[in-house]
Amino acid sequence: MSSLDQEVEKYMNTASNGTQIIMKPEKSFCGSRKRPASTLGSSNTATNEPRTPPKHHYCPKTPKSISKSNRKKTPSSKYRTPTKTPTESDRFIPPRGSMNFSSSHYKIMQGWSCNSETTDNTTSNGCTDISRTFENVMNENINRVMGDINTSRILQFQSKVMTPKKSNTPASLRQILPSPSKPISRKIQTTAEKVLDAPSYIDDYYLNLLHWSPSVDLLAVALDDSAYVWVPSTGDISCLCNTDDPSNYISSLRWIEQGAHLAIGTASGQIQLWDVEHKKRLRTMGGHASRVSSLSWNSYICSSGSRGGFVMHSDVRAPEHCINRFVYHTQEVCGLQWSPTGRYLATGANDNKVGLWDWNNLQNTDQHASPVHAFTQHKAAVKALAWCPWQHHVLASGGGAQDKTIRFWNVNSGACLNTVDTESQVSSLLWNETYQELLSSHGYPKNQITLWSYPSMTKKAELVGHTGRVLQTTLSFDKTRVMSSAGDETIRLWNCFELSQEKRKEKRKKRKACLNILNTPTIR
Repeated sequence: MSSLDQEVEKYMNTASNGTQIIMKPEKSFCGSRKRPASTLGSSNTATNEPRTPPKHHYCPKTPKSISKSNRKKTPSSKYRTPTKTPTESDRFIPPRGSMNFSSSHYKIMQGWSCNSETTDNTTSNGCTDISRTFENVMNENINRVMGDINTSRILQFQSKVMTPKKSNTPASLRQILPSPSKPISRKIQTTAEKVLDAPSYIDDYYLNLLHWSPSVDLLAVALDDSAYVWVPSTGDISCLCNTDDPSNYISSLRWIEQGAHLAIGTASGQIQLWDVEHKKRLRTMGGHASRVSSLSWNSYICSSGSRGGFVMHSDVRAPEHCINRFVYHTQEVCGLQWSPTGRYLATGANDNKVGLWDWNNLQNTDQHASPVHAFTQHKAAVKALAWCPWQHHVLASGGGAQDKTIRFWNVNSGACLNTVDTESQVSSLLWNETYQELLSSHGYPKNQITLWSYPSMTKKAELVGHTGRVLQTTLSFDKTRVMSSAGDETIRLWNCFELSQEKRKEKRKKRKACLNILNTPTIR
């Protein structure tokens, strides 16, 4: 009998005599993982027996003859853990960017200092009044920046979908009120795009010798006793007419609102009406005893102002063209401008006055009429007059060398809305509705063209290039370019109102909408 069999027989004899035997874990026998100790013997054994047996108990040892190579191995699994992570994994790995650890830490630690035992200086909540007030202020600041963190979770594995805030404005008003538009930034060209020579251009502040047609891409300019027409698209220049008398120079010119007809005022007091397309003079109208220095159209009514202070309204369709003639100014009328609605006429003269006239009242008045409003705040001649295209009740006027100011008037109330000191002579004013800006041309001492933002009247740009005082500016028919004439006998083209991409898209939408309206069939 081997030594192993003897040990087993001795073990069995001991168990039959009722002696308790504690089995050691299997690790000491076969090297496998540990198992809880089990008891053999009587059922009266206590449940909480110590793991290490007493010294008088017998515990068989592992025979030395059993080598590690003969031990049984744990059967291997068919499915092994992959060494590389598969490309399509079902694990959800939350991004750290969507988890706000600062707010989570704040929520965990919120009220930590207030959970301690109360002392004599604390309130029933466990915090002093000062600390509680400070905590409330901090909560408001955090909620303002990070949102309401009291309703959010501590660990949030997905970023919260931003929902638009509910507006308190009623739905009916929401449709009427316009949405706030973003300010459009653009690069303004401060140098002239093109320079044209204008020899014999008369350097006279009171004359109006340059005008761009509002409906046709044609520019008219007067050089001494001749009138020229320039086509910007092709660059062609042609002579329209001349007076054949050096003393009878051209003192003013103005295009009609619709069409290719041009009114020309001369130093002799006559007004000529020309058909530019056929280069034909249609008629000659008299009525002034001195030079005609200003012209303005209201549909088929041609208004003219003379050096004698008279203003005459002529119906170019009627044989007897003069329908009204009045005198108010004591000196030369160098500024005339009809409002966009055709109701009011603004007149400016060398007597430093601005007169506002209602067309309904002019038709039934005598030679000595009184204006609706008379503005006498300017301290020099008023030649620059311009009506705001998007606020028809606003009129802008500019004073001469002794005044140097731009004033804005409310024609309904007669009040002066604003006054801006330009520090130089104001010769002309132009509005731009696209960007809501005002352009002013100036004489001494800077001879510049200034671009203003309305109604703040902050300078946006200064267009410099003329060496003589700028006498006249005119806006192109597409409202994107400006032509200026000066005493240095040059005419310069400025691309200062170039449309941005956003504005071009808006114009295209408006054109499509107009075409859709025109193409819709009418129901009869």
